Amino acid sequence: MTLESCDVPGLTVTELGRANYIASQVFHHGTGTVPKHDLASYLLVARAVYQAAMSAAEQSTDAEDRAGYSKVAYMTAYNIAANCWPGWSEEGASVTDEQRELGACFARAHLKIVSRLDVSAEANAYWINAAHELAAGNHEAARRMFSTCADRAAREGARDVEEMAGGWIAVVKVLQGIEGAEDELKASKRRLVEMGGDGPFYAEQYGPALVVFGS
Repeated sequence: MTLESCDVPGLTVTELGRANYIASQVFHHGTGTVPKHDLASYLLVARAVYQAAMSAAEQSTDAEDRAGYSKVAYMTAYNIAANCWPGWSEEGASVTDEQRELGACFARAHLKIVSRLDVSAEANAYWINAAHELAAGNHEAARRMFSTCADRAAREGARDVEEMAGGWIAVVKVLQGIEGAEDELKASKRRLVEMGGDGPFYAEQYGPALVVFGS
């Protein structure tokens, strides 16, 4: 092969998936030169991965590769949306309004791809969109999407996610000042803890969000 005939190869599905993973790991743990929770730097890399995956999916003539690139795209979009959500209240992490709005756009992109592919990830897709509606102060829209998340989780047989979504509905109701909502939330947290698995992890997420969005 001569230099004149050498075409720069595109990244494979596996390579792009790995790039998405590395970007997330650097964001959450940092490196020698990139500090932990450097959201601006993370977004530069993650958005490039998303765009590359979407472009590859659109150009691919192989159905399996097209599905693979689309999966990388929707997973990357979800990670961007999640990392741009201010409700985690992680130490050292901060999200600007512009970054939050960008995250909401990627949440919608994630849902669009997941719905088109008809994969069993719609519950999480609706959750991240509901979470961004909550962050934007759109309480009624958030409740509707959390309710849809619960419905999709029930269809997918994800009982813990269904209960988790119910807890988020209670969170919104607490923020709206609806009577009895705090008791609903306590009951949901108790059921999640009793479930084991991811249940206790889900139960711990409500408190920080109430602090962030209730202030």
